[in-house]
Amino acid sequence: MEAAARTIHALASLRDGRVAESRAETDRAAWLTDGMTDDVLAPHLEMVAPLAWVELHLRRHDDASRHLRRGLDIAYRAGRSHSVPYLLIALSALNERQGRLSEAITAAEEAREASRLIHSRETLAMSSILLLRPLLWRDGPRAALELAERISGTRPRSGWWSGLARLDLALVHAEAGQPDHALAILTSEDPADEPGRTYGLALQAIATATAAAPAAAAAWSEAGTLAERALARATESGLPHQLGFAHRARAKVLMLAGQDEEAVVHAARGAEQFAAAGAPVEEGLARQLAAELYAALGSVAQARGELGRAEVLVGQAREELGRAKVLYAAAGATWLSTALARDERRLAARVPRGQRRAAGPLSSLTTRERQIADLAVVGLTNQQIAERLYLSPKTVEAHLSRTFAKLGVQSRVTLTQHLTSDARATHDD
Repeated sequence: MEAAARTIHALASLRDGRVAESRAETDRAAWLTDGMTDDVLAPHLEMVAPLAWVELHLRRHDDASRHLRRGLDIAYRAGRSHSVPYLLIALSALNERQGRLSEAITAAEEAREASRLIHSRETLAMSSILLLRPLLWRDGPRAALELAERISGTRPRSGWWSGLARLDLALVHAEAGQPDHALAILTSEDPADEPGRTYGLALQAIATATAAAPAAAAAWSEAGTLAERALARATESGLPHQLGFAHRARAKVLMLAGQDEEAVVHAARGAEQFAAAGAPVEEGLARQLAAELYAALGSVAQARGELGRAEVLVGQAREELGRAKVLYAAAGATWLSTALARDERRLAARVPRGQRRAAGPLSSLTTRERQIADLAVVGLTNQQIAERLYLSPKTVEAHLSRTFAKLGVQSRVTLTQHLTSDARATHDD
C-alpha cells in the first residue's frame, strides 16, 4: 500500500510540475516494488503501469521496461487479464519514446484486443490514442488521420487521458498540414496538468505560425509569445523531452518568421535535449530542421560572397541530415525517411556541388557492417543494435570488430569522424 500511495503521489507531483518531489517518490516506490515477491505483487498489478509511466517521463527507461515486463509476466501467469491493457499501453508509450515504432504499434494493438476481451471502453480508447504517434512517424499523416477520424468520438473519459488524446490529435493534424484543425483541438479546453500545458503551448505556437498569413503581424507575435511561454515552462521543469519539444517549436516559429540565425540555435538545442531524453525520432526531427536552417544560411552566405562560412554551414547541414537519416532508419520511421530523402534532394539543389572525391576506406565495409556502424555512432549499445536488427549481441560485436579493423580505428569517437567525413564526400559527389 505504501508503494501504491507513493506511485500515485509521484504521478500527481509530475502532473503538478513538482519534478524533484516526483523523483524522490518514484525512487521509494520502485525500491518497494522491486522488493516484493511476485505473489505479493500479483493482487496489486494496477500500480505497476502508473509507476512505469512516471519513470518514462523521468527518463528512467530501463526501470520502466523492467517493471512493465515483470507486470505482464505476472498478469499472464496469474490470469489477471484486467491488468493487461494498461500495462501494454504504458509499454507502447515507452517503445514510441525510445524509437521502436513497430513494437509500439504492436503493443497498442495488443492493448486494444485485451481491452475488447474485458469489455473496457476506457482502455480501448487509451490504446487507440497511443497508436497515433508511431503510426504518423512510420506510415505518414494519411494513415494517422484515418485512425484519428475513426476514434474521434471515443476519446478517454478521464481528464488526464483526454488531455493526452487532444495533444496527439492536434499533432497529427499539424503534421498533416491542417493547422486550423489543430488549433481548434488545442483551444477546445485547457490542459489539466503542467506537462500538458507545456506541450499544448508549443503545438499551439507552431500551428498559429503555420496558419498565419504573411502579413498577419498579430498572429506572428502571438506565435512567438506562445513559444516563449512553452520554453519558460519547460525550463522550469528541467525535463529534457519538454525542453526538446519547446526548443523545436521555438525554432519552427522563428524559421517561419524568417529569423533563421536564431532559429538554428533553438533547433540544435532541441536535438540535444531530445538526445538526452532518449527520444531518437524527435531528435531526428530537430536535426532535420537544423539541417534546413543551416542550408538556408549557407545560401545567404554564398550570395554575399562569404564562401568560407557558406562551406561550413553546408557541411553542418549535411552532417545533421546524415544523423537524422540514421535515427529514422533505426526507429523504422519509414515516412520520415522518405520525406528526408526529398529534403536531401531539395537542399542539395540549393548549394553548389563540390569536386567528386575518391572512395575512402568506408567503401570496404559490407552493407551490414555499415548499418551497424551507423547505429553505433548514434549511441546505441550492442544489445540495442542486436534488438533493432534481430541479431545476437555477439554477431553485432563481431561486425564492429571487423569494421574497426578495416578502418584502423579503436573507438566509436573516431568511427563517428570517419562516417561524418564519408557523408560529406557522398553529398559532394
